[in-house]
Amino acid sequence: MHKIKNICKYNNINYQYYANIINNNIIKMTYNEKKNIINKIYNEHTMNKMLLKFEIKNIKKDINVGSDINDIIKYVNNNIRKYNILFDDIFEQDIWNIYTNKNKLRKKYFLSENEIIFDNSILYNKYNNAKKIITLFVNNLNKQNNKNIKFYYNFIDDHENKIYWTIIYCVNVTLL
Repeated sequence: MHKIKNICKYNNINYQYYANIINNNIIKMTYNEKKNIINKIYNEHTMNKMLLKFEIKNIKKDINVGSDINDIIKYVNNNIRKYNILFDDIFEQDIWNIYTNKNKLRKKYFLSENEIIFDNSILYNKYNNAKKIITLFVNNLNKQNNKNIKFYYNFIDDHENKIYWTIIYCVNVTLL
């Protein structure tokens, strides 16, 4: 019942009514009857999240990401925008910080010309959800792009601020 309320909070439906239908009829319901109930209890946001999670786990598509640092940044940013719904309420910022060796003002990380770091912060209590989503996200980046660029992730504990910095590290292996 609690899960139905969370996914239905914007639909203004009678939770108990649908919970009772499911409880009393799930075994004898047809596929179409189940689909109709799912369409009534899930809001569009939740359905989009489910579809994107399915896609990110199962997509197999080769994309030729250019070797230029701007091409890599564009590729990652496009994916962050696309999958942002999966990052819901996990990351503190909607926009990720980007670091390259050309950032004169941002010397948080010392990088060579073939490396890029994207970072964002999460609160301690969001770590488990963030790890699941970032694992899927980085695996997807590696699975889709040409093999010249490798993506890795890590979490850095910022104990003083009670956050983790989520790091997505990109390296162009042709320039090693």
